[in-house]
Amino acid sequence: MKATLGKRRYSGVAGCLALLAWAIGLPAAFAQGYRFAPDPPGVVSAFQVESDQPATASDGIKYLVAADQVLLTGARPVWHRTISYRVVDERGLEEGGQFSLTYQPTYQQVEIHAIDVVRDGQRLDRRQASRIDELRRESDLESRLLDGRLTVTVTIPDLRVGDTVTYRYSVIGDNPVFKGGYHDSYSARFGVPLGHRLVSFRYPQTLSLQSRVADGFETTQRDEGNTRTLEASMRNLAAVSEEENTPSSYNPYGRIEVSTATDWRDVVGWALPLYPRTFVDRSELMAASSRLRLDRADPMGSALRAVAFVQGEVRYTGLDMGTNSHAPNRPELVLARRFGDCKDKATLLIALLSEVGIPADPVLVNTEQKAAVAGRLPSPLAFNHVIVRARLQGRDIWIDPTLERERGDFQSRRSLPFGYGLPIQAGATALVRIPDLLPDAPQVDVHQSIKLGVNGEQLSADFAVATDYRQGFADDVRKAFSMDGPEKVGKNYLNYMQGYYEGLRAPAMPNAGEREASFNVQEQYRLDWKKSEATVFGIVFFQILDWLPKIADQERHSPLALGGPRYGRQTIRTTLADGWSIDPQQDRIATAFFRFERSVSVDGSELVIVSTWQRYADEIPAAEVAKIRHEVARIRELLQYDVDLEPESPWLSSKPRDWLWPLAVLPLTILLLGVAWLLRRRFALAGMLYRPRVTVQGFMARGGIGALGAILVWCAIAMDASFELGSRATNESRPELLAGLALVLLVGLGVRWFIWVGATQLAFRLLGQRLAFGSLWRVSGWASVPMIALSLAAAAALKFDFSSLADKGVPTPAQLPGLIIAVALMAAGIAWTLVAMINGYAALAGIRRRRALAAWAIASAFLLPFAILFFVLKA
Repeated sequence: MKATLGKRRYSGVAGCLALLAWAIGLPAAFAQGYRFAPDPPGVVSAFQVESDQPATASDGIKYLVAADQVLLTGARPVWHRTISYRVVDERGLEEGGQFSLTYQPTYQQVEIHAIDVVRDGQRLDRRQASRIDELRRESDLESRLLDGRLTVTVTIPDLRVGDTVTYRYSVIGDNPVFKGGYHDSYSARFGVPLGHRLVSFRYPQTLSLQSRVADGFETTQRDEGNTRTLEASMRNLAAVSEEENTPSSYNPYGRIEVSTATDWRDVVGWALPLYPRTFVDRSELMAASSRLRLDRADPMGSALRAVAFVQGEVRYTGLDMGTNSHAPNRPELVLARRFGDCKDKATLLIALLSEVGIPADPVLVNTEQKAAVAGRLPSPLAFNHVIVRARLQGRDIWIDPTLERERGDFQSRRSLPFGYGLPIQAGATALVRIPDLLPDAPQVDVHQSIKLGVNGEQLSADFAVATDYRQGFADDVRKAFSMDGPEKVGKNYLNYMQGYYEGLRAPAMPNAGEREASFNVQEQYRLDWKKSEATVFGIVFFQILDWLPKIADQERHSPLALGGPRYGRQTIRTTLADGWSIDPQQDRIATAFFRFERSVSVDGSELVIVSTWQRYADEIPAAEVAKIRHEVARIRELLQYDVDLEPESPWLSSKPRDWLWPLAVLPLTILLLGVAWLLRRRFALAGMLYRPRVTVQGFMARGGIGALGAILVWCAIAMDASFELGSRATNESRPELLAGLALVLLVGLGVRWFIWVGATQLAFRLLGQRLAFGSLWRVSGWASVPMIALSLAAAAALKFDFSSLADKGVPTPAQLPGLIIAVALMAAGIAWTLVAMINGYAALAGIRRRRALAAWAIASAFLLPFAILFFVLKA
């Protein structure tokens, strides 16, 4: 920081937008605008600097005194400044050997009162020995703003370590645009430690001067005759350290303000005469009106064309000399020159709208402080920009004439982010809220596709990125393509993407073009790598990562700025030849300041992840930053989704949701089986579960085996066919083929049962028992009751999805819990059916269970070779 402790701008309105450089020739010489003179009466010229010992600044200087004293008791205001500092080491020689000041030569002069160096207790006057130059250094030249200010630079000779430098100067004269009113603002603290800070105002008691002083300053007021002095003072000030990502609306240095305006009504009264609303000389208007088709019968169309003309064809250039620092030029002059600054363009637009009967007013805003301007002292200096509020079709339309030409109707355009503004309208008494509505559609909408390839040991990813920029977010992108061209823009984009994917290349330059309500950019990239390098691929939501605030893990003292669009979205569709086995997922993180949502789903062979970002505020108060740090960290984790192109899947799912349903089937099955136990003596179906021998004996005592047994055989066949058909339907979805397969299965399984019963009849005959085929058939059906019941339970455990049983399929970890429970139930059903069948056969033949078991074993032995042949052929 320079030894001047920061320069103060005495006139001019800050730039509205940065545009193309505006160059003008400088005059060959300037008339000397400064002189040496004694201090004006009424100021303090000597300070006890030795008693103030602040810490040494990083530039090797101890800053002792920074005093600003304002005299308003004479014919012209006088701004007097005293700066004192000590050079502590060699680092301070460069900074301490020069200072500068600025002034407006059209209405101000400069007096230099002292350039003193104190060395070994001796004061050395360096006024005559110093090199003093006047320069025209337009600091806002590249923003097309010229204010005509001059800079006086002073280079002090023979400066040594240990010297104490004190310089004093005055700037005399005020901008006549304020017409006798007085408004001023000073920084309270600086970025360096300071021994003593003083700001004082000496003014007539008849002058109504409002003040607002930064916290921590001691304020005193004293009267001497007809004169009053207001002082704000503080000693041993610590250096102000600005935190990263601090919003422009926050001023960590504090402010000392004074103003003769008692409220915002006074500022409106001052500004009203400065802003003309209509054309006086209509010669220039006629041609423009015809070209723009200004028509009172078409106010909406006329307004859209007028705004497009002022934004697009009246270039931004400000000649803010003298009263033009705050007073706009007349609209006819702006129209004739086709250039102007924010207030000029606003005035021209208001006059054009007036031609079609649309009432409109200028509105003063602050582009940096935005809504925080409401905390400023009422003063014209609280603002640095002018916009327009027009009344059209019963609602307010807010327009910034300095923006790039906007497209679409007024309703679809970006809200202006200024928070509060002061309308320059008769009767206006207060700041008004400027609506900043959440847009209906994303202002930045990224649609990205990634095609992943696996070719042996070689992996690849082909990216296609299409982005729609809407509202004001299209302006910078459109300008970049227009000025730099696709090749340079493409290089910048590639460098940016390589920050996320090292080794990425771009096979083609990006394409860009206008759409109905957006500016669309399309990009292509490719990434190749080997499996030995990595098999995990990260799907990164780079666009939303850009908007997410960076929060250090430490206490914060200033607000945290939030940037990016109010509403943004990034959709990534990733394709893999083998498809995806990923469960749908929804994530939502919402705070009072922002909202983030992410959805994960599978659409065929595409993994679709959609992330949306909505911002409700421009900044987060310091006290709230710690509370949202965790939420921001969670969002960062969700903005990268890793997929393994060669996954090592777990054998069994550990997710509770995959086990919940299969395990719920078990108690339900036990409950139903318990009910059957209670009914075992009353119903034959329940009896076949728990007392099959007695139940079959009961059939025989009543004259024969129940006919339901034959039906139960076909129920068992249908159940078996369902499992077989369900497992095959995974690979075959044509209905006609599935219907044919079902018929074949039913016939085939019926034949298998027929063969089984016949083999069983033959086995009993070998043991000396002659049993009728029909009786054996029906008993076999009754004995299948346990298998039918537990097969139904097994199907329920699988959620009636038999794909995990497919011959060529591999069950996923999520399917295995259901498959394990189903297999266990089916195994229990087979064993239970075997027990029921042996008991039923024994009751039918009137023999011991041992001989019935032997008959079952002989029948099984008969069929074993055929079963082996069947499985071999199937394999």
